[in-house]
Amino acid sequence: MVASEQKGNSGMTSVITSGKTRNSGMIFLVVSGQKVNSFVMMYFSLAVDSYFLPKPVEEIVKKQEFSKVPLITGITNDEFGFSLTAPRDRWIIDLVANEYLGDTSDPIQIRDIYREMMGDLMFNIPAVQMAKYHSVSGAPVYLYEFQHPPSMVKGKRPSFVGVDHGDELFFIQGTCFAKAHLKATAPFTKEEEELCRTVMAYWGNFAWTGSPNGPGLTHWPEYEDETEYLGIGLKQKAGKNLKGKHYTFMTKTLPDLIRQDREKREHSEL
Repeated sequence: MVASEQKGNSGMTSVITSGKTRNSGMIFLVVSGQKVNSFVMMYFSLAVDSYFLPKPVEEIVKKQEFSKVPLITGITNDEFGFSLTAPRDRWIIDLVANEYLGDTSDPIQIRDIYREMMGDLMFNIPAVQMAKYHSVSGAPVYLYEFQHPPSMVKGKRPSFVGVDHGDELFFIQGTCFAKAHLKATAPFTKEEEELCRTVMAYWGNFAWTGSPNGPGLTHWPEYEDETEYLGIGLKQKAGKNLKGKHYTFMTKTLPDLIRQDREKREHSEL
């Protein structure tokens, strides 16, 4: 594995990591950072090679050129992205802001809606989109939204933060029962220990049989036409149409508007 750093005149810093595939082909992950005020905007790009990644990922999933195996994927109820890509056109930013903010001017609502928007852009919409593509291929898909924030990290975060990105891993990996010393602001509760057992049972069943369901567990429906998912918390409950409204906007409405604008510009340049 080789990593190198390159700095350009524009203030961009690119870290290029390369590695050899089993067939001696090269794959590259390019991570670029641009300083905007005191923040660094990060961009991740995959290079399409002729060995490991023969086509763009979106083309592969649309054509179902992947293994049709059972899949568990999901999100937390307060995902938060650390970067937001900056479209060149102001009107695109305005469209997204209007979709989420509407006419609200309340600073608390703006804060919470901004966090939701960031989570949708970085994690939620891509997860739901992958679930849809995989389900259409005929493979079983189990989608979840994790809804219980672990007690051990609550004191380290603002009170308004819910279940942040990756918080479900504490329960999937059985951290409740770990013997090693953990720096935590609060111990796991008895209810959280039971949740840990439940989550480990779901994931263990899935690894063993291809389905997370088993005796004593709330039924986890497959993600199919009804777009069902499982809300996982101290109590489990099935739901439908996770992120439905924003998913439609991000994957259909906004791309259509951008395409129409591009066609209009190309026509005006002729």
